Amino acid sequence: KRVEPNEGDSIVVQRRCLRVRHDLPKGHTLTSADIEALRPAPHEAYEPWELDQVIGRRLSQDLVFGDALSPENTQT
Repeated sequence: KRVEPNEGDSIVVQRRCLRVRHDLPKGHTLTSADIEALRPAPHEAYEPWELDQVIGRRLSQDLVFGDALSPENTQT
């Protein structure tokens, strides 16, 4: 499916992204137990199909319950 121009604003609300299940400290290595797919999805956030790429990454900053995971707050 392709996003039509009139759907542009609703993408954030309709899509899911990977978010943390609980507070996590900087330097924590992510596991599947730390992550869940929830709405809304900011544009820069990892999408659910990217889960395998996110597991094993370390956090570059502290995150709190519900924060979206993105390249900005994770590192290999």
